[in-house]
Amino acid sequence: MTIASQTIPSGAALEQRPFKEATDPIEAARAELVDTIAATVGMPMDVRAVAATLESAGLRDVDAQTDFGAENLFDLAQDIYGRARRRVIGAGGGPQELERRGLLHRVGRFIKFYLKGSLFAAPMTAQIIVLFALSSSLWAWLFFSERQATVIAVGTILSYIVTGGFSQIISRRGMFYWQQEIYLLAKRISLDFLQAGVVLTLVAAILMYVVNLILPIFEQDMILICIMYFVLLSLLWLNVSILYMLEQHLAILLSTVIGGVLVWVIMTYLGWSIYISHAVGIIVSNLIAFVWGRQILARKARDVVGVQKLAQMPRYSIIAWATSPYFVYGVLYFGFLFLDRVVGWSAPYSPGGEPSPYIIWFRTAYEVGIDLA
Repeated sequence: MTIASQTIPSGAALEQRPFKEATDPIEAARAELVDTIAATVGMPMDVRAVAATLESAGLRDVDAQTDFGAENLFDLAQDIYGRARRRVIGAGGGPQELERRGLLHRVGRFIKFYLKGSLFAAPMTAQIIVLFALSSSLWAWLFFSERQATVIAVGTILSYIVTGGFSQIISRRGMFYWQQEIYLLAKRISLDFLQAGVVLTLVAAILMYVVNLILPIFEQDMILICIMYFVLLSLLWLNVSILYMLEQHLAILLSTVIGGVLVWVIMTYLGWSIYISHAVGIIVSNLIAFVWGRQILARKARDVVGVQKLAQMPRYSIIAWATSPYFVYGVLYFGFLFLDRVVGWSAPYSPGGEPSPYIIWFRTAYEVGIDLA
């Protein structure tokens, strides 16, 4: 088994070692750089993480060539990452460490991560409970017609796909900085990509309206409803991504449940329409999620002291290269997740033989079946 193929547990630590004088100055410089990485971020997740850390420390391609004998910064990052892995595995941080700790430790780890993973389903589970208890939830209603359900479902699906890439970047890259306690960069990258996601959402909303003018798919009132759900839910996924990065699972649960219950309160006691009730509920959920996440980021960034204040963001070309796999994954994941619905709903005729009013038509029977499955 090679070093590269061994899996290092998430809790493995990259220890600093006393620097020893080496006969080769290049070798000595690289060994010292591993210590610098250890002091800055601990055990890096991948080569991209090392490259981003070196970039944030001010190293350039010319520095990699003259001071470390590498072709460029990425070549240096690959070597440093390999050295870091060998150091961790050599210290007993690899698979042999799990074997040494025995079955009880592994069972404990399984229970810990299983319970932690179950928290991800809590908001959706709560929405289902609210829906069947109150007949409405944050963006659903048991009494929608198939026409209404169609436009809302289209807006919901598009919100996942358009923001999926940014949600992955915020969660992955933001969490990388957050777990290494580089709070200034965690705040910066989270809010930057949140802003980018908002811009893309608004651009997509305009395109949806323009395309519907040219190729009328929905009536004007229906496309506006579709866009409303699309925009508000897109903002919610972006805000929730920051809470996920901060591991604020309770905040995610509370923000969505409060919004869902508020929808029922507005409809029941104020008599407002389901659309306005949903809009208010989702806006409130957005505000709770945004303020909650923003306050935590601001407080942690404000408390930063010492050299952490000097942390600099890598060039955006580096960030784009490092985060592009996450962006593509997020878009493709949600695209694949909803592909069956798009295919199932695009049948030209209903099960009863009647033509579908829209090119995509919500199929209640299919949706119930797929949800149960």
